[in-house]
Amino acid sequence: MSIQKKVFISLLVLGFVVSMFGCGAAKRNAQFTTQLKAKEWRPKVREMADNMGDYDIWAAGRSRARPWAIVFHPKDNPKKLNGTPGRWHKIEDKNVLLDIVGWMESTTRVPRLMSILGPAPERDFYAYVYTTLNQLNTRIEDENTIFVFGPDPAQMQGNL
Repeated sequence: MSIQKKVFISLLVLGFVVSMFGCGAAKRNAQFTTQLKAKEWRPKVREMADNMGDYDIWAAGRSRARPWAIVFHPKDNPKKLNGTPGRWHKIEDKNVLLDIVGWMESTTRVPRLMSILGPAPERDFYAYVYTTLNQLNTRIEDENTIFVFGPDPAQMQGNL
């Protein structure tokens, strides 16, 4: 067998191994998906604000008053979220939450309500996120926990 054939076969095998690893790794990511129609986002966020006691609510972004993302984690959900310390702050006052939601809805980027789902194949529900961003970076910690990184201020310049 010629050297060129050996190199070709080696590269082919290496490509196959790398693609298999990549496919496996992709299944281990959290997924952000919109499960409601756009016209239903605001009413659902208002409903969650009215029922704040049912959720642990966290926000992160430019400042405490002007975040890029709000996470609504149902208190009765056994799936857990962790977040970047110092970036996420808990919201416990309805007026503060409504002020933040109002500010987000007044920006040039329309916020979306998405569900945070766990890794494939189960794609279990973890929480809702109301955000002007396309997605947040996450890491799967274990079968019941997703780590949600806070939005990086350096990457967010110009997004709002």
